[in-house]
Amino acid sequence: MFRSAKHIYVQLIDDVRGVTLAAASTVEPALREGLESTSNTTAGEVIGAAIAERAAAAGITIAVVDRGGHLYHGRVRALADAARKGGLDLGPARRPKNKSYGDDVPEESAGDSGDQQKSA
Repeated sequence: MFRSAKHIYVQLIDDVRGVTLAAASTVEPALREGLESTSNTTAGEVIGAAIAERAAAAGITIAVVDRGGHLYHGRVRALADAARKGGLDLGPARRPKNKSYGDDVPEESAGDSGDQQKSA
């Protein structure tokens, strides 16, 4: 996927053959039609739903997300979540690294236990 200041683009590419299998972007008049802006999360959701639909039509069920160096939030996350909701398997959604989810971390490694010795 590629995100510019005004638009968002996504392609499904077969890396082995070097062929684009499906694509969608906010540049397309049909997808841009009902949007107030092409640079917000709503636009990302529309493009994600469109790429999921086009992937299903092409017989694609599993894909990998290449964020192109952009952080996984905002339009990028909206696109990926909408594609997942549309039936495209992109793997599990990411969780922020800086937030604690109590059941993710085993209790013995959750903090500094009293029986550990500190080196001088």
